[in-house]
Amino acid sequence: MDEAWHASEIAEILGMIGDTKANLEMMHKGETMAETEKADAAKVAEAEGNIDAARFFERASKDEARHKAGLKGILMRFDAHGW
Repeated sequence: MDEAWHASEIAEILGMIGDTKANLEMMHKGETMAETEKADAAKVAEAEGNIDAARFFERASKDEARHKAGLKGILMRFDAHGW
């Protein structure tokens, strides 16, 4: 836990911590990228004949899509309330 605390302090010192909406937008972008990367990895694994890995990456990509959708919903509420 100390490591997480230290990392958050360093991020704050370096100006990497934005306001809540900016942080949510950054997280949404990250989930979007993760979804795409995992979907691409699934295609590569399947092309290589590694079906177990392909299925894993397909499931993981769907998880990332769910995360992305949740964050999008929160961002829409921010916009609706003018936050």
